[in-house]
Amino acid sequence: MWPTTPNTLRSAWKLPIQILVFSSVSQCLIADPLSSHALSPAQQACSLAKTAFKSSANGTATPESSNNWQNASCIVSPWNAEDVARVFSIITSSQAPFSIRSGGHDFNKNHSTVEDGVIIDMVNFNDISLSSDKKSISVGVGTRWGAVYQAFVNPVSQTAIKTQLVFSPLSERLVLTFFLVVNGTGVSVNGARSPDPAIGGQTISGGSGWLNNLAGPTAASVIGAEIVLANATIVHASEQNAADLLWALRGGGPNYGIVISFTYKTLPVDKVWYGTRLFPAEMNRQLLDALVQYRQLAAKDPKASLVFGLSTDTSTPTSFIGYFYADAVEYPSVFTPFYNLTAASGGITPRLGTLADLTVGTHTPQYPEPGTVPSSHYAVTMPHKVDKATYHESYTTFTSLAEEASARGWVFAFGSQPITANAARAASNMPLGLEVVEQDWAYATLGWDSPDDDSEAMDLLVRMGQGFGSAAAHHNSEIRYLFMNDAYDGQPVLSSYGPENFRKLKEISKRLLIGSAAITHSPYFAFLRPLRRHAPLTLARASDEESDFNSWCQSHISSYVDNTQWPTPRDIGSIGAGDFELGCTVSTEVQTLFGQVGTDAIDCNTAAEFASICYDICSEDASCAFISSQNTELESSESNALRACALASFIVGPDQVVWGTSNDPELAALARVNWSKDCWKTPQCILRPTSTEDVSRIVKIISRTSARFAVRSGGHNPNPGWGSIGADGVLVDLSRLDKIKVSEDAQTLTLGPGRRWIDVYNALEGTGRTVLGGRTPDVGVGGLLLGGGIPSFSSEYGLACDYVQKYEVVLGNGTVVLADREMNRDLFWALKGGGANFGIVTEFELETVPVDKIWYESRIYGPDESRQLLKAVREYQERAEEDPRASFAFSLSSNHTIVAFIYSEPVERPAVFSMFYGIPYEKHFIEPTLGTPYTLAAAFEKVLGERPAYKRDIVAVSTLPDLDLYEEAYDRWLEVSRDVMAKFDCMMTFGIQPVTASAVMKSMSRGNPLKFVPESQQWYTSVIQWQDDDYDTMAHEAIKASGEGMRSAALRKGLLLDFVFMNDATWDQDPISSYGEDSATELIRISREYDSSQLFQNLQGDGFLLRKITQQSRSA
Repeated sequence: MWPTTPNTLRSAWKLPIQILVFSSVSQCLIADPLSSHALSPAQQACSLAKTAFKSSANGTATPESSNNWQNASCIVSPWNAEDVARVFSIITSSQAPFSIRSGGHDFNKNHSTVEDGVIIDMVNFNDISLSSDKKSISVGVGTRWGAVYQAFVNPVSQTAIKTQLVFSPLSERLVLTFFLVVNGTGVSVNGARSPDPAIGGQTISGGSGWLNNLAGPTAASVIGAEIVLANATIVHASEQNAADLLWALRGGGPNYGIVISFTYKTLPVDKVWYGTRLFPAEMNRQLLDALVQYRQLAAKDPKASLVFGLSTDTSTPTSFIGYFYADAVEYPSVFTPFYNLTAASGGITPRLGTLADLTVGTHTPQYPEPGTVPSSHYAVTMPHKVDKATYHESYTTFTSLAEEASARGWVFAFGSQPITANAARAASNMPLGLEVVEQDWAYATLGWDSPDDDSEAMDLLVRMGQGFGSAAAHHNSEIRYLFMNDAYDGQPVLSSYGPENFRKLKEISKRLLIGSAAITHSPYFAFLRPLRRHAPLTLARASDEESDFNSWCQSHISSYVDNTQWPTPRDIGSIGAGDFELGCTVSTEVQTLFGQVGTDAIDCNTAAEFASICYDICSEDASCAFISSQNTELESSESNALRACALASFIVGPDQVVWGTSNDPELAALARVNWSKDCWKTPQCILRPTSTEDVSRIVKIISRTSARFAVRSGGHNPNPGWGSIGADGVLVDLSRLDKIKVSEDAQTLTLGPGRRWIDVYNALEGTGRTVLGGRTPDVGVGGLLLGGGIPSFSSEYGLACDYVQKYEVVLGNGTVVLADREMNRDLFWALKGGGANFGIVTEFELETVPVDKIWYESRIYGPDESRQLLKAVREYQERAEEDPRASFAFSLSSNHTIVAFIYSEPVERPAVFSMFYGIPYEKHFIEPTLGTPYTLAAAFEKVLGERPAYKRDIVAVSTLPDLDLYEEAYDRWLEVSRDVMAKFDCMMTFGIQPVTASAVMKSMSRGNPLKFVPESQQWYTSVIQWQDDDYDTMAHEAIKASGEGMRSAALRKGLLLDFVFMNDATWDQDPISSYGEDSATELIRISREYDSSQLFQNLQGDGFLLRKITQQSRSA
């Protein structure tokens, strides 16, 4: 137990002694002369409070947003911790709804006020005490940050400070008004960026200030807190006492009690440089580009800080940049990207200053007084390679929605809060779970005038958030974290901190709040609702006798799942006392399990089944005293998928489930990540796990509900149903399994399947080593490795799959296993080209290879050079057998041919490619470069750009090398492509992929099921792309005809090989059978051993599945 202050409530009470006896409170209140009828809980609390405190009846709260201008039953203003403890006791006895107001700066409705409840106003907690050594400062939670900063100069009252300053309702975000410099003391604190917010809400939610990049978010500097718990106990939390509670208070929100004061570590900052510049809206995209450049510079200079806001208002310049530099340096070079932009007049002239300057910004946008709501806040990671595309795509969404807002007379703004990796690192003592990367806590704010617009305004803000999230997902730049200070109620902030931190927050909250009904009814604890929906539930054990079961069910389940007893599905609470603890999660969508499947009433059997499934999936002891039969209404595949979505939202967490209609922008954007539009299908929901444990639970859910499913890593396979599924199933999107960890000696690299190869090469930059991965930067990790994967440098090392040293796999029963050369060796072998037949791989450990400095070049040749190029390809194949350092890519179309030359050493114009040097070419696709594998990937990413969305189909054929064969196959391809291009708008390519004998033998020596012929060969591929759905069949017939042209010619010449390369095969090819009967038989055996229920064969939507081989065998 934590040491606490002795409870002195009885001696401190000024009430009649009988009111202290809470069992008799009701009789006392019934006789209250203020009312001739029974009082509401809030009225009861106010009546008691009036006796004990100076309070106002029917008080009207006036916080910053009119969303919170609501009529409370009373406002109580305690003076000390003992007063707060008394208030808690009163509220506990009366069960009154209540809220707590520190400064009222939170825009969310009911976060600082409450309709017909009790407001506990902390305005009297404004003491400030600077330690004698100036290393810390203790501040009451009702103190405004302006008073804190002024206290370092001289003891001016808070009221005096406020009379000097005028702020807009959104001043904290849009005005550079206060600079956190302590004059005379040489120290500072990292509080709010404007003087107006009070310290309580800003700190307990994490906080953001000018000194983030030096010290982390505001709460990272908290070294102590005084808090009153729900049972009226007073705790002094520090690193020595109640350290876990202190940790939770550094960003865990108002979920643990009422904080009285915080103690902050001060920072050695004195003189600073600051200023603002205003810009017209037409310069917004230039500002975004400058922001990207600034991010790269600021990553190396933690003294720099920036606020950045964009507006589309063309009547006056309102887009702005606010500079801050924590040193006496004028015009620091870190802000150079902005200096060259032409600014409008206004703003704050850049200057050196101190806290005594207290300059109020002249840039104050005109917001209407009523109705501002909080930022729709999506946190977006900005890796070391800053993602300009995410900024610009998000801004496009903003401009579109800004037109809607402007037409309604609303004020809409979009801003950036750059957070460096150093700031994230400094937050390690907080529960936020920040990735240590360059990131941006972007936000949007919306102001409107009429209460009638509340619903539409919030809808617009949510759509902005969804658009931003979709852009981040599209460009693989998202992170999990959500910034509580800028979140709107309903965003899953606490679960965004990560599973482990979330678990710890739940444990601390549970220890403090169990048995406190007042807390669970308080609208103030707004972010407790997301917390509570992940809180453990309790199930009573049912008797084996049917009558007892029915009695138990009616009393313990049905009352918690019908609409009258369950006002918000996410606040289910506990459902009885008993033996079982479920680590399950409740979601806002949990009623969908019953509602959207057409069940009008929630019958007891269905509720029992739901609880049973939850228990089986979440409990280590997977047994349950009751398992009901399935409801007949839940039999269809779409209903099964709906049940899986509801269960996943309940068990894994609503932040990991995206669902809606096909018109839902977030669902649509995530469903359209795939490279080919043929795979743009709309599933019932998209499941987005963040851990292996999540994947395990998802697989169990799929098994229990018999839901069809698909799994997507990067979504690059163009075959319909590969990494995609329609409304009859769920899509498991692995993009959030994005771990990358390089070993200390750089000999191995561990990564998740959600990464793309350009990220992997970047992680190894500077180590002198690389991995064998995709040749195109945007290809996903998972699909390439499971299909085999042709890398650059294959002649030296073999295939990409050969360098996987260990797999972490979730099997069909949800079990997590490791597979390597020692553990589960047969599964290890099967995964090297066996595809998605055995489980979901959640982690790969790759062996790196010693390739660092390389040479590369890519040329574009005209169509007249095609036959000469085919001749050069054949000659190159012969030369490459003698020089394994060479790698080559060749793609021919009707308009041009692209050839890429890659050499694994820094040798310019290697002789192995000399047969191409004399062929005239139109221009360079990539200039000749001495670089690294990462710069090569980055160069391809730059020239490829964001490729247009097309339907795509592909085919694979393997042959021995032969010039006559190439020419004959080319003639047939030319005939097919001209014919199909004359019928509809499309484009086809003809590609030869040389594979040397060395590459084949290297691969064979490492062991995999592919069974090559150990000779020089080529793996032909042809791709067709088109737009119109009406020509799907014709396009597929064309691509098959292209492959058949190569296959039939090779067969006649005795050059055809059985092998079909899985990564390039079309949907009706059979690559696994091409591995040979022995390999196919062994793969089937391994599948049945590791997936005894055959979940990945029977429920997986499509793919190169072993079930197709067994079906063919049965039909034969």
